[in-house]
Order: sequence, then C-alpha cells, then structure tokens
Amino acid sequence: MRGEEAADPSADTRGSPAGPSSAAEMAEQPAVEDREDEAPSGEESGEPDRSGTSTDTTVAPPSEQELREILAELDEELGLEEPPEEELTSLREELESTRDRHLRLAADFDNYRRRADRQRRESWILAQAEFLGQLLDALDDLQRVGDYDPATSTVEALHEGVALVERKIFKAITEMGAEVVDPAGEVFDPAVMEAMATVPAESEDDDDKVSEVFQKGYVFKGQLVRPARVIVRQYE
Repeated sequence: MRGEEAADPSADTRGSPAGPSSAAEMAEQPAVEDREDEAPSGEESGEPDRSGTSTDTTVAPPSEQELREILAELDEELGLEEPPEEELTSLREELESTRDRHLRLAADFDNYRRRADRQRRESWILAQAEFLGQLLDALDDLQRVGDYDPATSTVEALHEGVALVERKIFKAITEMGAEVVDPAGEVFDPAVMEAMATVPAESEDDDDKVSEVFQKGYVFKGQLVRPARVIVRQYE
C-alpha cells in the first residue's frame, strides 16, 4: 500500500543527499543542538547588548593606599604640607610675643583709664575751687552787711550793701559761663520755662505770653540749671 511505503523512513532518506548517512551521525546531531542551547547570552557574558553598551556599571572603590596618595596630592596642590619644626617654633614664639604685647596694652589702658578718672576728678575740684574763690568777695560783703548796727545804720546803707553783694555774685556766675533766663513779656517756652499759673489775656496778641516772673532761670553753657518760673496769659 502507498501509505506503508511513505511511512518507511529508509525509502525516503536513502537517496537524499541532505539527510544523515548513518545512525552515528543521527546520534551526534542532538549533541550539537545542546551545545548551542548552553551558549551564554550577551547579558550573562558581559558582552554588549544590541544597543552597543554594556550593562555592567559596577566600579571598584579605591584602596586605602590610593586614597592616601590622592590626599597627599591635594595637600601638595593646596600647600597644606606640614611645616618644619623650625617654622613651628617660630610661630609659637610669635604667638607668645603677641600675647605678652596684648597683656601689656591691656594693663596700660587700665592705668590710663584710672589716670584719666583721677584727672577728671581733680579738674572738677579745681573748677569748684575757682568758682568758690570768685564768691568769697561777695560772701565777705554779705557778712559786712549782716554786721550793720540797726541803731546807727540807715535803710539806704543796708540796701546799697545788699545790691553790692548781688552784683558781685552775678558777675561771678556770668564769668563762669552762666546765663540768666528772665522772660518777662516773652512768648512762653516750655524748654526753659515752667508755668506756675495763668491769667486772662486782654487781647489775642498777648495770648501765651509771660505776664510775671516768679523766679529767674539759669543756663550754664547750654545746660539748663533751673527753669524760669512764670505766670502765663491765656486768651479765651
């Protein structure tokens, strides 16, 4: 039958030049296929893939010796090499010298501060003594006025004596740099005046003007010693 003839392998392959010529060749063929299957792929063998780049990017860290060499090169480039012993000794001596100079300057400044404070106190005492010396003449005249005998002295003599003492005291304080604040008829100035009371003003022009001075004020070299105590007019 035709089916049995087609099923016979020897009839089909015997005359075909492409088929195996013997059973030994047929036995060797599967071994070749197994070796092809066991061949490593491009990814496992480290070979580049189809894109042409390798997927193995692991970089080994540098060793300790390599790190030391790198640090030594950086120190040499930056000039951080350790100075010699002579230079270290010189730097220590310079530091000690600077420290001693600083301590001497601090001591000198402290002595200067104390000396300046002492001189300031002495100057203040000398200024007070000078002012007192200028008042001594007026004090002597005031004592003479106090020694007047009421039985033999007149009112005119007593008044003249008091006026003399006043002129001497006023001269002394003005020579020292004092200024009198006597603002009668002036506009009220709260910087150098103190209002003790108010009185009605007769016209609007007299509003906020000094009507009367209770006590004169004094300014010493720009510093207010005592404000002038006054009465101020107020227009309603």
